Amino acid sequence: MQNSLDRLLAGIAATLADEVAPALSDPYLRAQATTAAELLRTLAPRITWDLDAVQPWAGELVSVAGDAALPVDGDPEASMAAHLTVLAELARAGDERVAALVDAQVENERSLLRKTRGK
Repeated sequence: MQNSLDRLLAGIAATLADEVAPALSDPYLRAQATTAAELLRTLAPRITWDLDAVQPWAGELVSVAGDAALPVDGDPEASMAAHLTVLAELARAGDERVAALVDAQVENERSLLRKTRGK
């Protein structure tokens, strides 16, 4: 069974607050451990583990780039460079598919911001 990111961060925060901080004799270090735990509790709901949830357009982006999405001699950096070059050329040419993907990503980012702000 794979743990969720929320559960992992909650476990780390609990260990810092309940086990580590009380075992520290130095007040400064104890405060640091307690603050780190609180930081993790605060960040946990704002972090997304699932890339597909954050970037639902990624699969479509690959299909728009076509063959440029294929590996270049097994070199991921060269593949990414070729992929981005094709997408940039399509964007400059006014390809509607790229514009639609950009619009979708902007709306996705707005949605994520609304979630983190609680609106």
